[in-house]
Amino acid sequence: MQINNKQLARHFNAGAPYSRKPRSVWVETTSEGLIVYAKLYKTDIVKRAKGQMWIKTAGWNTQTTMKAINACLPTGWSVSRSTLHTPRGNTIDISHGNWVALEEPEWYEKYVKNVY
Repeated sequence: MQINNKQLARHFNAGAPYSRKPRSVWVETTSEGLIVYAKLYKTDIVKRAKGQMWIKTAGWNTQTTMKAINACLPTGWSVSRSTLHTPRGNTIDISHGNWVALEEPEWYEKYVKNVY
């Protein structure tokens, strides 16, 4: 992993503001708690709040964006071009560029609980 993505991930995970062009971490305090954003070229790419995490490419499905997002993701999660890969092997389309929550698809949970 490139050093600039390591720094981005370290600050994002710690919830500590960071700025080194083109990457940055922005922390917002709200009445509901902290919201932490990882940014690339002033575009939000990863968001964490209340123990949940979301990603978005904002239409920038480039290797640079994917590497920055991957640096911030928890173990087992990864992105490539237009797909989010979950720890259980599911895939979620992220090509639309909007926020996508890091959660296993609902159908998988229902299926696994009923079968096993």
